[in-house]
Amino acid sequence: MNGICLVAFSLLITSTAQAQSQAEAIGKAVTTGNFGALQSLKASSFSMPSDERLVLTALLEADGESSKAIYEKVLSEYPGSSLADLCRTRLIEYRSATNAASPALVPPPAKPQPTRPTDVRYTLQFGSFSTKPNAQNRVQELKGKVPAKVVEVKDASGKTAYKVRWVSSTATREEIDQFVRTLPKLADDPFVVEN
Repeated sequence: MNGICLVAFSLLITSTAQAQSQAEAIGKAVTTGNFGALQSLKASSFSMPSDERLVLTALLEADGESSKAIYEKVLSEYPGSSLADLCRTRLIEYRSATNAASPALVPPPAKPQPTRPTDVRYTLQFGSFSTKPNAQNRVQELKGKVPAKVVEVKDASGKTAYKVRWVSSTATREEIDQFVRTLPKLADDPFVVEN
């Protein structure tokens, strides 16, 4: 009888030691990122305790939600598992990763405040002409209604245009818009340009 007890006790110690070494092997494979070792352990998992088989399944699962469910199952059904801490860690990592990837939790970048250079001025343009005499005729038409002048402007190709513009300017767009409302009705409405 003592011999049978001794053999049973010896088997119990051996199986406990084997289970511990498998848990340690799982932990080591996870720590080192050894996917091949995890697959090898999974292949021989028939002799493993259920909690370790479940953890291996979760570790090798490609779907994060499935892995999460398995880790939660291990923690609820096997709270004293030697791999419970690993399950908790993986759940924390999963939640952290999914929260960081969630667009609802990431605030949109702040819109830059529009800035305008302080030297920008606004004026009115009453027309653009290809010849200076035509531009001067437009200035004469505006006489008595609004003071205007001819401004020569060269474009990128070097071509000159003759712009008929108000002789003054304002610092803000709002001021020029107010000024436009005070003008008498003209044949062609002027438009606002930066001076």
